[in-house]
Amino acid sequence: MKPPLLFEDKLLVNPGSVGQTRSEEQRAGHAVLDTEELTVECKRTEHEIDSVISRVEEAGLPIKIETRLLDGS
Repeated sequence: MKPPLLFEDKLLVNPGSVGQTRSEEQRAGHAVLDTEELTVECKRTEHEIDSVISRVEEAGLPIKIETRLLDGS
């Protein structure tokens, strides 16, 4: 995950994609923003990839989606 960026008085946070990672990391990426403390905590969480892949297949979506879920390609 990329670190937060500060632009003038605004904070930009991009924790990545929850389920469509672009790396070999299979855990979902997300961030917790504390607006009082002005901190960002980037986290990774396990999720049921096999279940998602089954639903992708059932929906007839492109195989590329399954591949990306498994290896980030």
